[in-house]
Amino acid sequence: MKKLLFILTLLFLFTLNIGAASTEDSTSFNIATDIAGLTQVIISDGAYNPTDKASFEYISPMGADSDNPVIFINDGFNTSHPLAVYAMTNVPGSYTIKTTAKPLKNAGGHVIPYSVKVGNGSPVVVSANTNITFSTFNQSSGLYFVKQTFDLSVTSDALSSAEAGSYTSAWTVELIKN
Repeated sequence: MKKLLFILTLLFLFTLNIGAASTEDSTSFNIATDIAGLTQVIISDGAYNPTDKASFEYISPMGADSDNPVIFINDGFNTSHPLAVYAMTNVPGSYTIKTTAKPLKNAGGHVIPYSVKVGNGSPVVVSANTNITFSTFNQSSGLYFVKQTFDLSVTSDALSSAEAGSYTSAWTVELIKN
């Protein structure tokens, strides 16, 4: 009798379950977004260590694309300017940051030699067009930041023995996807 009562109880519960709510219809949806490629390179002093887009955008750029050019001042000592090249990208790939350092010369073509030292490398004297590689890196995911310090220097002897005039050197720093 207990077995019969147990079986009847199970059948009753099973019957209730069949009569429970059933899915009559369903729909689905997709969630999507587009993230634009973001690749940028700037020059500034070496004081910044960006960790996100906002801190990268906070960096005050130097050079021709800004109101803040790099200027050597003849103060009777070796003159140097510590700088850094900063890059940011969210596009996966292999990259090189490079430039062609051009001579520091005046309108008459007279040249003041100067040196470029990248990171802990050896200084390279620039008196003619000189290729400089700042960094090579691989970006594989997310937003990636690179900082490479470099130093521009000119001796006071080179400045004091130069012909009078304004001397300039225009560089274009390139972030190249290899």
